[in-house]
Amino acid sequence: MILGARKGITFEERPCRLEAGDLLLICTDGVIEALNPAGEMFGRGRLCELLRACPEASPQEVIDAVLTAVTAFTGTTSREDDVTMIAMRVM
Repeated sequence: MILGARKGITFEERPCRLEAGDLLLICTDGVIEALNPAGEMFGRGRLCELLRACPEASPQEVIDAVLTAVTAFTGTTSREDDVTMIAMRVM
């Protein structure tokens, strides 16, 4: 699933098997590419660590945790990109 795509963007399509209880988080690059005052990106690694730390969280709790973490990480740095997320738990 593509979120916030623009014309001319290429992407690779791959199947992904989800099982009951799995969490799916789809986010725009505004999450991963958020910069802190030192110019460092939030990155996929931090996002994955955050998701591993809350395996039982509801989709809303996950979104709230990501927003809180990105806001704390960026500090006073202004964000130029949007932050859009969709989270769902497989039943």
